[in-house]
Amino acid sequence: HWLHEGLSAYETIIRDRDHDYSAGHAPSLADLCLIPQLYNARRFHVSLENYPKICTIEKACLALESFQNASPESHPHAPADLEVIHGPASPLLKGEAA
Repeated sequence: HWLHEGLSAYETIIRDRDHDYSAGHAPSLADLCLIPQLYNARRFHVSLENYPKICTIEKACLALESFQNASPESHPHAPADLEVIHGPASPLLKGEAA
């Protein structure tokens, strides 16, 4: 419920912006806060189909090595069976997930 509340509000705020990221053409603190929320949404299989602008920002962020390396599955001590969501092998980078 709360993920949808927050993401709906954020999608409304950014819907008319023509940027790759939340606040312009480079990642900002807003993106650093947004990406972990999307990680959790995907982890718990929350539908993100109503948030196309947010998903576009997510993909732009994940194209950057720094975001990939910050994902939980990239941690050197991550469990071997941890689902790959935002790491270098993310299905989002291969166009396999929406």
